[in-house]
Amino acid sequence: MTGTVSYKLHRPLASITIDNPSKRNALHMQMWRALATAVDECVASIGVRVVVLRGSGSTAFSAGGDLEELDTVSQELRTSAEFIESVEAAFVAISGSPIPIVAMIAGHAIGGGLALACTCDLRVAADTLTAGIPATRLGVVPTRTELAAIQSLIGPSRTADLFLTGRLLKAEEAAAWGLVDRVVSLDSLESETTELAERIAEAAPGAVRQTLSMLRYARFATGERDGDLGVSARSLAGQELRVTLAAIRRGQIPVFEDV
Repeated sequence: MTGTVSYKLHRPLASITIDNPSKRNALHMQMWRALATAVDECVASIGVRVVVLRGSGSTAFSAGGDLEELDTVSQELRTSAEFIESVEAAFVAISGSPIPIVAMIAGHAIGGGLALACTCDLRVAADTLTAGIPATRLGVVPTRTELAAIQSLIGPSRTADLFLTGRLLKAEEAAAWGLVDRVVSLDSLESETTELAERIAEAAPGAVRQTLSMLRYARFATGERDGDLGVSARSLAGQELRVTLAAIRRGQIPVFEDV
């Protein structure tokens, strides 16, 4: 499948790029795993104090999971579980990073792509942002890490609104909700994000790490990291996702049976 994840070191910064522009930077299983590896390698590189996570091009940060691959992994619970584990590994790498990670968001941040951005420590978005989580409309159950990342930013009621309706937010509303920290023009997105990352990199690194550790604890250490990965995996292997993908192939709106 197409798509890669790459990183570059330009100390004291590092940048990680999700590169699958033909699919709005959607990630397949190998890309999720590569993202976790890229985060770990940037963190382990001497002299790197801040990581910037971005999508290739200007139309999308990431559209989340690759629907073409989901059509394949949904056929068997074992492969569904492997997919969820690869996704969770990326979230754990970001949420466990000892150095700050800043998301630079242009265009679409959808589903797991939005959750990735929210797992980062800060988010700078272009005014072209479209953000949303259509998981339940697809028949997919998010992991607890995804939910925690978003709920810690916008609270339980707005998180429920976002997940249960699947509606999309534009930049102004996303900023008002607290999903993103700064909204800038697309032309200035890279320079504004770099300026923010460089300012963080100028601070005392030990103090930054300790402060970040406390901030991360407050966000993610309210319970087990994710005791229900099996629930998410079963949703990928479930009937509702198959109904959705079949409807998408036919250009129709999925219709679900009551449970």
